Formats: sequence, C-alpha cells, structure tokens
Amino acid sequence: MPTSFQRMQEQTQKLIKSLVDMSGLDEHLVSNLIVYAKQLPKSDAPNEIDELVFVSQMLKQFNFTSPSMVSLMFGAIRSSKSSFATIEEFCKLLIVFMCSNLDLKIHFVFKVYDLNGDGELSFSELYHFLRPCVIMNDSEDVDTEEAVRELVEIVLKVTDIDENGAIDLNEFRRLVKSNVLYLQLLGPCLPTESYLQHFQHVLSTHNESEIRQIFGHERQFAMEKDTKLKYYPIRLELP
Repeated sequence: MPTSFQRMQEQTQKLIKSLVDMSGLDEHLVSNLIVYAKQLPKSDAPNEIDELVFVSQMLKQFNFTSPSMVSLMFGAIRSSKSSFATIEEFCKLLIVFMCSNLDLKIHFVFKVYDLNGDGELSFSELYHFLRPCVIMNDSEDVDTEEAVRELVEIVLKVTDIDENGAIDLNEFRRLVKSNVLYLQLLGPCLPTESYLQHFQHVLSTHNESEIRQIFGHERQFAMEKDTKLKYYPIRLELP
C-alpha cells in the first residue's frame, strides 16, 4: 500500500504530465513551477493559496499594477466558491501566461472580464471596465457618463454579432483573432513579456532545491504589514 508521501509524488507527476500536455512547455520548467507554487500555502493547508498571497505574487513576480484586477483574476481561476486557489489552479494560470496557446489566453481573459459569470460581457460590465479609461482623459467639456456609454456602444457595435446587447465568448474570440491587440481591451490581466521571460528563465535555469531557496520566503513577504497595505485587494462592484 503506497504511503502518503508516495501518493503525493504520484499526484505531482500526474499534474506535471497534465500541465505539459496542456501547454507543450518543457517538463523541467513545469516541475519547477509546481515547486514554486508549493512555497505559497501555509503549512497546515498545503494545497491552499489565499488571495493576499496570490495578489502579492502577481504584483511582485509579474508587475501587475492593479490589485483590483488581480483580485478578479483570483476569482476567475477558482473552480469552486472557496476562499482559496489550489496549487493546480494557480499552476494552470501560470501555464496560460507562459504558453503560446491563444485560445487558452482568450478563455482566461474573458472569464476575468465576465464579472457575474453568466458567460456574457453585458453593457454594465463593459461600462465598469471602460469607465476608468474615460476618467483618465476627462476634461471639463466632457460628460463622463455619456462618453463611457458611447464608448461601450462602439465596442458592442464592433463585437456583438448577434446584436443581443452583450458579447459572448465566441464573439470575443472572433474579435481577438481578427486582431490580437484586442485581447486585453478591457484592462491588462496577462503579464508583460519582459517579466514573463525573466520568470521563465528562473524556472528553467535552476534545480528544485534552488527554486525552494529563491521563492521560500514569498508567503512571509505577503504576510508582512507593509505588503498587506500595498497589495490588499479592492473589491469591485458593478455600477
């Protein structure tokens, strides 16, 4: 009968194979990705990555600048209503970051933008994401609310093929495949290439022991008072 350690090893090997098959990435890199992810949970819950740690890692390792957007990303990767992400869910997200599969990226980004999880980007959801763009360019001569509504209507006119007043996944996929620059139309939820390349380089050029040393204090970093104040997720609500 296999011991608990042997069962853990078997589960890890299955996860490595699944992620390699999903992404086509090198097995050594994927194995080290899992080693990195296992540094993030607390000791009494070794398969649970909480939101604060997730947010701190996204901002620190990948230079995301919006804790609120990262908080939405955290919600998008979870398959249950639990308050944490599993090691597998976290690793699958990073695989989406690192692999070249555009469909995986489209599916993830759409899920982030779909705030209520109904499979469509509604007028109010588009309004929610596009409003900051108008506010940043606001002037006294512009009616902000009207400008946002006009911008949403332009996006819907270009994207909403069935004219039902919302954008579904197929419509979003068609838009992105016509021009990949539309992928993050409503805000960045994928890392920049320079930070992604650096992260992949670290995973690719070190062994498991070195990865543990490099990332061994990341949970502690996230729990520090200054980090909490800087990275604390801001909950977003639809207008």
